[in-house]
Amino acid sequence: MAFDLIVAVVAVIAGMVASVAGFGIGSLLTPVLAFQVGTKLAVYLGTQGPSILQHWPHVIIGIVGVTAGTLIGARLLRRIPESIFRRIVGLLVLAIGIYMLVRPT
Repeated sequence: MAFDLIVAVVAVIAGMVASVAGFGIGSLLTPVLAFQVGTKLAVYLGTQGPSILQHWPHVIIGIVGVTAGTLIGARLLRRIPESIFRRIVGLLVLAIGIYMLVRPT
C-alpha cells in the first residue's frame, strides 16, 4: 500500500514535469519502480506502454497519477514564472542524476 502511494505521488510529479518539459515520466517512475521490482523489470515496465497493464497493477496507479500531474503542471506553469519552474525541473533532473550515481547496486 505504501509503495502504491509513492508511485502515485511520483507519477503526479512526473506528469507535471512532462506536461511542460516533454520528459519526466520514464526518468522519474523507472527508478521508483526499480526499488520494488529491480532495474530490468522497471525499465521494461517504463517502456512497454499499454502492455504493462496486464503485467503490473501498480502501473495503473501511475497512469492515473501522471494524468493528474499533467493537468496540475499545466496550470502551475500559467501561475508561476518560467524561471522558477525551470529551476524546479533542473533540480529534479539533478536529483535523479545524483541518485543514479550513488544508489546501491
